[in-house]
Amino acid sequence: MMFPYRVGVITFEMSLLAYGSSLKLNMTKLGAFIANGLDINFSQVCMLNFTSEGNHYHIRWDIYPVDSASYITSTQAKGIILQLTGHHLKFLGNFGSYELVEWNVERQNTRLRASIIFFAAFPSLLRKLFQVFMTKGQKIANDAN
Repeated sequence: MMFPYRVGVITFEMSLLAYGSSLKLNMTKLGAFIANGLDINFSQVCMLNFTSEGNHYHIRWDIYPVDSASYITSTQAKGIILQLTGHHLKFLGNFGSYELVEWNVERQNTRLRASIIFFAAFPSLLRKLFQVFMTKGQKIANDAN
């Protein structure tokens, strides 16, 4: 399994059986266990949403590139997917067994990243564009009334 493109984000959904009722308070700890099990930084793991029925949870996560990189390497993406699909994550405490429901790999969005870098490099230009946009928006709203 190799990805012929730069990986921008890995999304996965897991079904988790929790022991006790304190999982909601420990989502941060669960994210830390995931990061540790996948050998990535905690800052790369982001919970998107979760639903629950009793002690059974469906949780959706994103894994992003490390802050200093603009993409996840193909080798690292392959390792993450193999860890997830092989059920190699180990949870302690109230976290029980899990099943991987689905996973998806998205290519790097270079256009968006380039826009962010450009505007981060020229904050005064961004402020000016925002002012122009707000002024034109206000003028359109006034003309409509």
